[in-house]
Amino acid sequence: MVSAQTDSRRVRGFTLIELLVVIAIIAVLIALLLPAVQAAREAARRAQCINNMKQLGIALHNYSSTHEQFPIGVYRVPATGLNLPNGYKAVFVVGLLSFIEQGNLFTSYNMNLLFNTPDNATTRLTPIAVYACPSDISQIFNQASGGTFVPMDVKGSYGLNWGANNYWDQGLGNGSAAAPFYMGYGARFSAITDGTSNTLAMIEMRQAPSPNGTPQAIDRRARLWNDDSINYQVSTRMAPNSGAPDYGVCVNDPGQALPCLTDTNSANALTFYMGARGRHPGGVNTSFCDGSVRFIKNSIALSVWQALSTMNRGEVISSDQY
Repeated sequence: MVSAQTDSRRVRGFTLIELLVVIAIIAVLIALLLPAVQAAREAARRAQCINNMKQLGIALHNYSSTHEQFPIGVYRVPATGLNLPNGYKAVFVVGLLSFIEQGNLFTSYNMNLLFNTPDNATTRLTPIAVYACPSDISQIFNQASGGTFVPMDVKGSYGLNWGANNYWDQGLGNGSAAAPFYMGYGARFSAITDGTSNTLAMIEMRQAPSPNGTPQAIDRRARLWNDDSINYQVSTRMAPNSGAPDYGVCVNDPGQALPCLTDTNSANALTFYMGARGRHPGGVNTSFCDGSVRFIKNSIALSVWQALSTMNRGEVISSDQY
């Protein structure tokens, strides 16, 4: 017989059913908590992305204060209109280096040499944090050389507003550039007659992987340092994060939201284009010519999206349209 004193000290344990219930409750709480944590992290990354674009917008304004115009979309020799001499000098990134606290990189870049010379490799391969959206996946462009692949330059998450057209079709040759940036052209504030608060300056672009393989597998999208602005000019011919493909030297990868019509024929380069793509749910961050940063939803009407990309077409746009 067990004494009353011994029985009163007996500790009652959990039954199997009670243990399973507790485990189930904990699993439900974790399932509820994880999306909230992920959402909080994405909110922080998106805030950093907005800050990056804000810093780039300030840099554009500081550049304009110094040079009385925005940086040229792509520098050429000479940097005038549609003149296409042999020998590119640099891309818009170089012009902004001194205005984003990258004076050392600016000094190390030799403007008298092509961008892809070994002398400019240090500058090209140095990551610049302000050009990388933390939600994006940082990539390096690898170029086929002698049967191997050589790292050529870092990629970035923000490209120039090139208007609603393809690479060659801005219309600058007729004296009527539609967007603030072009080959050999960077707009003055006086040319932005639609208003700086209604004109896009920079737009998010998704860094595309440059996989090892045949040259045809190379993806040139988001190359900031390439002397050919096809790679960092963003066209508004498609809505943000559109399922329609980009067109150019790129890899078709709809699974990563990077669709592409691949064309490795350099003779067709004048018709290449790349749409706005980002990794934030629902849209892309954009920088306007007044320095403001706004999140543009994927659902924006294409006509409004394209109107925001022009600087002198006189479209009337209200803020409730985007």
